[in-house]
Amino acid sequence: MSTELQSVVTLQPIPAIKGMALTNRRIVDSVTPGNRQQTAAFKTVLSYLLGLPVAKEATSHRIAEFQRLFGLGKLPNDVAAALALVRGKKASVCPNQATLYRWVDDLERYANGNLTALTKKHTGRIRTVWGWEQKAVELFNLPTKPGYADVAFWLRTDYGFETATKSRVTRYLQTMPATLGKQSPGRMGKTFYKHNLSPYKIRDNDVLPVGFGYEGDGHTVDVYVAHPVTGNLYRPELTLWIDVRSRFVVGWYLDNDESAITTLFAISEALTAHDHVPAVLFLDNGSGFKSRMMTDEVSGFFSRLSITPSFSLPGNSKGKGLVEGFFKLFRNRHDKKEAFKGSYCGHDMAPEIIRRLPDLVKRGKRQLPSLAEYAASVGKFIDDYNREPKPVLEGKCPLDVWGKELLRVPVHIPADALVWPRAVRTVTKWRIRLDNRFYEAAELAQYNGSEVLVEYSLHHDHEIRVLDDKERLVCIAQLVGKVGRKPESRLDELTQKREAGQIRRKENQIAEIQQRNKPVVTIEDRRNALSDIIEYTRVEDMGTGFNPKDCLFIGAETEEEVIPAFNYKDFF
Repeated sequence: MSTELQSVVTLQPIPAIKGMALTNRRIVDSVTPGNRQQTAAFKTVLSYLLGLPVAKEATSHRIAEFQRLFGLGKLPNDVAAALALVRGKKASVCPNQATLYRWVDDLERYANGNLTALTKKHTGRIRTVWGWEQKAVELFNLPTKPGYADVAFWLRTDYGFETATKSRVTRYLQTMPATLGKQSPGRMGKTFYKHNLSPYKIRDNDVLPVGFGYEGDGHTVDVYVAHPVTGNLYRPELTLWIDVRSRFVVGWYLDNDESAITTLFAISEALTAHDHVPAVLFLDNGSGFKSRMMTDEVSGFFSRLSITPSFSLPGNSKGKGLVEGFFKLFRNRHDKKEAFKGSYCGHDMAPEIIRRLPDLVKRGKRQLPSLAEYAASVGKFIDDYNREPKPVLEGKCPLDVWGKELLRVPVHIPADALVWPRAVRTVTKWRIRLDNRFYEAAELAQYNGSEVLVEYSLHHDHEIRVLDDKERLVCIAQLVGKVGRKPESRLDELTQKREAGQIRRKENQIAEIQQRNKPVVTIEDRRNALSDIIEYTRVEDMGTGFNPKDCLFIGAETEEEVIPAFNYKDFF
């Protein structure tokens, strides 16, 4: 009898496909690795049993000898280990005679080609179907993340399944696959599941040339600094641009929040600092990046420089994972360092420290870093980052890769005009109206009723540049009047507008608080309710041992004015 496991496989042909040779085959093996382990263990035990030297060459005598050696504990170690694997929980009990006879018969059937003869036949208990299984899975996958006991309680009380005990529901839910278990999209949230548990496309940035594409984003820093004006707690917004291929930070800007202005200043600084225009900007859907000032097909900043914006899908931070990864590194290596340990306010900061910080600053026991100090620290960190060797760049630093491999595309717009936004306006009576300001020039007489491009400064409003449809300079129009009181700087005007909006929102909050504090139930309503209760208690309780001492007395100033309201003991 052969002692080697002869594994038989079957070939299942794949249906023929036109134009493809039938060379592919799918191999299906009916014997699992667990079956092979059981078969090997059975064969070890039976080979030893059938090879025992006995006086009479009979299977019964060999079985008796095997049982005797088991009782004396004299079985070889490999045989004892194989028997323990076969017996499982009954490893300490010797197999009886009938069991050993059945094993010998199974060995013969295995030798005749039955590959599963020497495997355990027990397939497990058939689970009882109670009827609440589908509802249990539905409740367990709620985004509120209920526990097993909570689901079982709801099934009994809300849906009438008395058989839904805690143990049964727990056992059933624990057998669910991961996509329906504790890490299901329903419990974790689709966005969290997509970003942390599901697969994603890995993009090869090495195929892009240096300077071809920038990733940009805004990030509210995780450090409280002293506001330049008030000195109170203040978190500036860091807008940053990074080259995709070289990982080189080409430009950054600190301001109050992410807006079209901060985006314009940050990208302009990146373009003028290196005299290079990228072909693509990888952005999110933030208001600063999608504003008309940046994306308008005629007057937008991107159109002026022939830059193609590529916006990521909403909620998909991996679309610009390079700059997101930089912000995470920036938080861990810069904002968490010892110089800012007292003013760090990230999500992982101890809550009691952040809670006490405003009071400590107000009492002078904690000194916040100034905005200038923080900006200098940011600049030094970015400079060090650009000079640090990166494994993804094969040990080179971003500055070296940027300097050696950049194919420069010079900026064709003068630096002083680069940060001048554009707008399309119609000339009327030699004049142009822009932001409630009127500009006039004699050259505009030729363009009455026509649309022109207008370039304006964010800092001064005394003049504008007028261009024709081919972006040729027509004239420089001078300011001749304003509607209402307008500041000279448009940035000041935007600041005033934002301030007015903040004041309006605060006033709305105060009005809402005042409305909420108004009594919902008036004193008269309470007295009327008490009168009804008194009348009810007199009718229902006076003749059944009613005791005024057990009543709740409300609104009484003297003993004579005590009014029995209701017997509070009836409610407990």
